Amino acid sequence: MRKDGRCPGVVFILALVALTVMMLTGVSFMSLASQQLLDARRDYASLHALAMADTGISYYVWKQRYSSTPISNYYASSQLPADVHTLSLTGSPAPQVTPSSLTFSEDKSAVWCFTITPSGATGSCYEVISKGYYRNAQRLVRSVLQGVTTSGSTPAWLSYGIYSDAQTVVSNSMDITGDIGSNGSVVLNLSGGGSLNGNVRSASSIQFAKNAAYVNGNLQYGTQVLDKKGNDVTAQATDYCSGSAAQLTGTAKLPLDTMNPQLYAQWANLYGSSAVFNGTSLALNQVTTPIMYVNSNQTPGYTLQLSGTPTGPRTIFVNGDINLGNNTIGSPTAPVAVICTGNISANGNATFYGDMWANGNISFNGHETVDGSIRCNVASFQGNPSFTYTNYHLNLISPPNSQNLWTLSSWEIL
Repeated sequence: MRKDGRCPGVVFILALVALTVMMLTGVSFMSLASQQLLDARRDYASLHALAMADTGISYYVWKQRYSSTPISNYYASSQLPADVHTLSLTGSPAPQVTPSSLTFSEDKSAVWCFTITPSGATGSCYEVISKGYYRNAQRLVRSVLQGVTTSGSTPAWLSYGIYSDAQTVVSNSMDITGDIGSNGSVVLNLSGGGSLNGNVRSASSIQFAKNAAYVNGNLQYGTQVLDKKGNDVTAQATDYCSGSAAQLTGTAKLPLDTMNPQLYAQWANLYGSSAVFNGTSLALNQVTTPIMYVNSNQTPGYTLQLSGTPTGPRTIFVNGDINLGNNTIGSPTAPVAVICTGNISANGNATFYGDMWANGNISFNGHETVDGSIRCNVASFQGNPSFTYTNYHLNLISPPNSQNLWTLSSWEIL
């Protein structure tokens, strides 16, 4: 210490200590920052893998909705492992969408699909598990996809040329080739100029309302067979047909598929604005899409005037009524499925090739010619129309490629 009380070198030592503390603090901050960077990178990789797992679900939904090769060979739910984390690219079952399906350099997804039937679910349900990969990170996402109900066989009522939910009335000199069925009654008021070549099935009664009414086929009735005066002639039923007559046992009514406008709206949306029509007169030769959704605004009291022959099979869905007028509609090589929430009518010499499905009634009053099938609530045929049952393409239940309508109903991170 000098005489003036100052210690030489103290400032240097204090500065050195301060620098040391600052260096240690900097190193500590650098170490912490480095660790935080590593954690951020790890979190980023994990989140990126999670995003890729979610992308796998989206890719799978896209493949089912829009791809020309949707997946159909789903795994049974019994093959779903107890610990889904064990699912791997080389394991069993193998992923149905593999990373090679996605063209990213580091981002990869693998997707497995299992059929399930949750309690209270309607339609087809599938548990889809997607594993996302990014560098060394892997994440799992599980979702439930629900599709429309599909059937491997043709519904029973579509094997009939004419099928009604409430009643079928055939009057005057109509010629019919094909089976008639109804969940209600069938009234045959055929005159001498008409013929019915086919079988008749009624969940209620079958009435022969004129002496000339006769069936070249078999009768199946739910309650009884009546003559023109309403008398019970069940015991003499074979006098009114060329084949056998038998009472239906068990449930006489056939289950009819429910019309789903939303199904057709979604199908039409896949083709864009060209598949939506809101006018009142539609010429089928101008329809370029497989389906046309008509009156999307659901205007009350709407009626579509239909005419023309398309270049190929078409399905026309109408929120409202359809009038065929005196037009020729469709052809044997370009049949038309017309489906409406209301009624279908014709009032002259219309010729129709295809399938008709009305949530309301179908009525003909002139010289109409129909080649195809009919399904409605009440079928009423006056005058002398002609009907021949032909199985065209049967698009009445649900649109082709119904996998397009699959929806994501739940989602969770595993």
